[in-house]
Amino acid sequence: EDWLWARACYLSRAFDRAAFPAEPGCESNLLLPLLDAFNHVHKAEIEWRFGEGSAALMLPPTATAYEKGDEVFNLYGPGLSNAKLLMRYGFALRGNPHDSVDELVFESCAERLPLLMAAAVPGTQATSDGSGAVRVRFSQGLKRGLLE
Repeated sequence: EDWLWARACYLSRAFDRAAFPAEPGCESNLLLPLLDAFNHVHKAEIEWRFGEGSAALMLPPTATAYEKGDEVFNLYGPGLSNAKLLMRYGFALRGNPHDSVDELVFESCAERLPLLMAAAVPGTQATSDGSGAVRVRFSQGLKRGLLE
């Protein structure tokens, strides 16, 4: 039980090694004390800088300057959906622009399955489970803000 708690702490705070330049011998995610304290915002204007044995979170030259008392934000990763944020970091954002719908289930409309299949919408797969419901899966997901 202690091991599971420790692993959960590590996974919720570790920075993905993919975010760092390829370093020989770097084969795991990294813990960066204090940098993990910044909250995530999708619009955070940040830049990572790396040196010999160091990592820094910097404002790029084009970023809006912070004023005294402003909260400093981090970008945990571009395009993170609430499912990924919740699974990895334990929180979700209201109105997350990167959320998507990957599957829809329509009850009592199996008679329309042939019409849906005939439409041949790229990246979709429609099936019926025999109960009268139709399950539609989207390979790319429907993003927030699409017109119905």
